[in-house]
Amino acid sequence: SQSWKGMRPIRPISVVAWPPEGVSAYLQAHQEFVRRLERGQAEQKALVYVCTGMSYCGGHGDRLNGMLGGFVLALLSKRAFFIDSQRPVPLSLVLQPRKEGPDWRMYGSHAVLPAGFNFNDNLAAFEADPRLVLDSQEDVLRLVSN
Repeated sequence: SQSWKGMRPIRPISVVAWPPEGVSAYLQAHQEFVRRLERGQAEQKALVYVCTGMSYCGGHGDRLNGMLGGFVLALLSKRAFFIDSQRPVPLSLVLQPRKEGPDWRMYGSHAVLPAGFNFNDNLAAFEADPRLVLDSQEDVLRLVSN
């Protein structure tokens, strides 16, 4: 049939070593932060992406965009990164951290953390002054974004 003309099979995807170059130091710092947090000795700064019944997170694409943006902000501001996503179901029911990756799971941050940055449908506010987030001196930033 003419519809198959010019098509070819997909080439296998090359395997990328984990962790990627440049991420190892972050992963080690994150794991150490989690260990200190479990002992009640956490002193490092953190950023928590939040999606709960109390916040608007958008659809799955919006949430992934917010999570990835939050992770980049955490990297740029040298903060440990966590996700507290309980809506529509706890994210940890469908995604698990990699064995050799950071454990990003956090629960209950909406109740115990102070108000954070809310960039829902307001990317212009962040773009106008990204230093507001990057230079924040707060120990923990709670980010709601879509």
